[in-house]
Amino acid sequence: MARKDMTPVEIKIEMMRKQATQANIARICEVTQGHVHRVISGQSISDRVQRVIADSIKKPVEQVFPARYSLPGKQHSRLDQHTEQAAS
Repeated sequence: MARKDMTPVEIKIEMMRKQATQANIARICEVTQGHVHRVISGQSISDRVQRVIADSIKKPVEQVFPARYSLPGKQHSRLDQHTEQAAS
């Protein structure tokens, strides 16, 4: 049975609890705040942003975004790499 990603609301609640902001994550990742919002809402994928979000709420990325990270040995596809480059 596949684990479900945390919902955007769950992520935002955890961010509030840890006093993490989308603006700060955007600054760290050198992306726009809108991009961070799209990653949280599942409209965009960014390995770097997803990892910083998980780190900011003190949870493993596999727990926050398990659909992408929970498969052992999963390699990022060329589409993932292209998405990362386009987001930069």
